Amino acid sequence: MLAKMHLAGRDFPLHMENPRHVAWWHEAADKLLPVLNQEDAELLRDEIAYLDNHPDTGLPRGIIHADLFKDNVLLNGDNVAGFIDFYYACDGNFMYDLAIAVNDWARTADNHLDSSLEDAFVRGYESIRPLSDAERAYFPTAQRAGCIRFWVSRLLDFHFPQEGEMTFIKDPNVFRDLLLTFRRP
Repeated sequence: MLAKMHLAGRDFPLHMENPRHVAWWHEAADKLLPVLNQEDAELLRDEIAYLDNHPDTGLPRGIIHADLFKDNVLLNGDNVAGFIDFYYACDGNFMYDLAIAVNDWARTADNHLDSSLEDAFVRGYESIRPLSDAERAYFPTAQRAGCIRFWVSRLLDFHFPQEGEMTFIKDPNVFRDLLLTFRRP
C-alpha cells in the first residue's frame, strides 16, 4: 500500500519539504550534543557527516508519509485498510519512506532487522513499484537516515520535553541501536 500511495501522489500539486530531514538534523544536533554522552555525541556527528556525504539527490521523489510505523496502519484482518497520522507527510525520496517503514516493521525486540521480514516488505513494495538500481543501492543509506530521524526526535523529547504537551517519551536508544547494526561492515 505504501507503493500505491507513492504512485497515487505523483501529480499532487502542493509541495512541502521534509521538516525532519538534513537541516533539522543539524539544528537538533547543535542542541543535543552538549547533553549527550561522548559516545552518542560522536555517533551523531559521524552519522550526520556520513549522510551529508551521501545525499538522496537524483532519486524518485514525491509525497511520503515519513512515519509509517505499525501503529499508523489500520488493518482489517490480515489486510491493510489504511494509514493514519499524516502529520509529517511531505515531499521526500521514496527510499527514505520505505526505509522508515522497514526499520519499524522488520525490527526485532533486540533492535535488529529480521532479514526475511525486510525482504518480504521490499518485495511487496516492488510488486507495485519496482525499484531502480540507484534506489536499491541507496536503500541502506536511507535506513541509516531513518534511524537518525527517529533517534534525534526521541532524544529531543527525552532531553527537552515540551511543557504541557501530551507526548509519550519513547526510548531513543531503539534507533541508536538499530543504527549501530547498519554501521557494522
